[in-house]
Amino acid sequence: MLFTGFKKRSLLNEGVNLLNQGKYEESIVYFDKALKIDSEYALAWYNKGVALRNLKRYKKALKCFNKALELKSNLKEALFNKAATFGNLGKNKKALDCCDKLLELNPQDYKALAMKGLLLNKLGKHEKALEYHDKALKLNPSLPEAWYGKGLSLENHENYKKALKCYEKALKLDPKNPETWESKIRTLIMLERYAEALKCLDKSLELNPKNVNTWYTKGLILGTLKRYAEALQCFNKVLEINSNFKPAKKWKKKILGKTTKTESQV
Repeated sequence: MLFTGFKKRSLLNEGVNLLNQGKYEESIVYFDKALKIDSEYALAWYNKGVALRNLKRYKKALKCFNKALELKSNLKEALFNKAATFGNLGKNKKALDCCDKLLELNPQDYKALAMKGLLLNKLGKHEKALEYHDKALKLNPSLPEAWYGKGLSLENHENYKKALKCYEKALKLDPKNPETWESKIRTLIMLERYAEALKCLDKSLELNPKNVNTWYTKGLILGTLKRYAEALQCFNKVLEINSNFKPAKKWKKKILGKTTKTESQV
């Protein structure tokens, strides 16, 4: 019995190490081995769920979180990840129910407050969302998701300058978050600060060089600034990544028409 307990904990720890390295498939092998020893090992079910969620196998992840909570109802991490997984599946009301349960357990849970705020943002309840982001930030001013969510709320109220400050704070804390970069770029465009938006687009492309939407947005801005040759390069890049991207085809044709017309007038 003592050896069995040691063995399952050892397998769990090995799985968690692999999980932390981003080796999700490999980590699941170890969690399954631990569950073969003890099918009611709540932590193994929970961590298997985390690995599956990272692999975007959301329905299977939910089953694991439910099993973990069935075995250990006060496992807050499983409830938090269950909420996040419902969010990934677009089941925002079910995710909110999980957040409310977390806040019943601990009203000072700033991560649950921030997640509830983000879910309210998704449901279009931006004013209410702002309250939750502010509550989260009062408890932990270094929470990037709360700054990001607050930015979304302010942006939806067309308060672009304040939203921009929130996105900048979020990026200082989490500089590799693609959603925050996208939101900052979008806000700079609304403020017509195109030069800054272009710098941010380049930064975003460093993180993900194959993001067609980022290349397309960069092309649109360059086209607006009448930098047609550079815009054309961006639209060509979009079509290199996705040859069926119709808006890029349309703009490429439009720019080629403009440059041909200019050349014929010379």
